[in-house]
This record gives sequence, structure tokens and C-alpha cells, in this order.
Amino acid sequence: FVSFSCCWVAAAMLRELFAGIDASIALTLVLGAVSTVALLWKLRRKSGDTSAEKAKGGPIGAAKAIRAEPPDDGVFTLDSLARFDGVSGPICLGVCGKVVNVSTSENIQPGEGYGKLWAGKDATYALATLSLKPEDANVLSFSLADLSAEQHKALAGWYKHFTTKYTVIGRLKEYEGWDFGSVEKEAESQTPFASSSAATTQAQ
Repeated sequence: FVSFSCCWVAAAMLRELFAGIDASIALTLVLGAVSTVALLWKLRRKSGDTSAEKAKGGPIGAAKAIRAEPPDDGVFTLDSLARFDGVSGPICLGVCGKVVNVSTSENIQPGEGYGKLWAGKDATYALATLSLKPEDANVLSFSLADLSAEQHKALAGWYKHFTTKYTVIGRLKEYEGWDFGSVEKEAESQTPFASSSAATTQAQ
């Protein structure tokens, strides 16, 4: 309404001003003036909207990205761990009930390779069975007694690798009541992957 009123007043004033000029020239001048007034009004309004957005800390209605932060008590669930996939926070994974920050790993990156498989997930079962299947991440329907001697040994090796090379920042609530003592004990005699001939095939 304001824009229309301003344009109408400007047009009326210009018509009177150019009354003695050729009609076609006067019309051209009037239309040009009206367009200029309308453009200036829009620019001023846009500038006002931008100032309002800045005052509120960003575009109106825009959702602010929330960076994932580890829980204060260090207790994760599979749901909360999922946020630590390297996109909105550090890259973390679960192994034997512990949550490890593997953000410094060159081979565990968001959305690719080992990162696509295990970032933000529990990898315990997958590591024990040496599985690269996506569906074997976050598997809790097993027990240590179900594992063969070789699988138990493999899990112990991975446990030592991740908990000695990277920082343990918490634990998984879903593993409360589980006893990984046998894995930890076997891990004591394990040679870190970085020192073995198989190191080139491991997620370092």
C-alpha cells in the first residue's frame, strides 16, 4: 500500500511538471520515475529485513547447526552415539562397551570406508567377526560365549588397537552388565596392529 501511494503521488507530480512536454516523452519520464521509486522502496525494505536477521543472529527461520558434545557423565546410548559421525561432531565408535574418539584417524572419515561402516556406531560384533557388512554394526544380539576362539582373539586385538591409539571418552549404556574382562585380559598379550605385518590392512 505504501509503495502504491508513493508511486501515485510521484506520478501525479511529474504529470503536472511535464504538462507542456510531448505526451510520449512525458509518459516515458513518468514511468521511469515510478520504477525508480518502487526499486528504491524495495531496496530499503530488503535492507531493513537484513538488519533484522542480523540482530537475531542469522536468517529468519533458519535452523542453527548444533555441534554434538559428549555427555557430561560419559554415558552414551546407540541413539546419542549416532550423532558422532564426523558431520556434526567428532568421529566416535563403540568397542566392547567403550566409546572411542577416532577423529585423528586418516582412514576413518565421514561417509566413506570404515567411517561409513562404523562412525557413530558400535563396531564390537563387526570387529569380532571381521565383518565389513553395514548390517553388522550396532549388533547387540550376541554374547562373548558365542564367539569362536579366533573371533575372541580378533576382538581383543581390535580392542587394544582402538583403546591404546585413541582416546576413550565414555561408555555405551547398552553394554551395562556385560563383562569384557576376558577380552581385556587377552588384549594384554596382543601385539598392536601398527607393529604387525597386517597393519596395512587395518583401520589405522
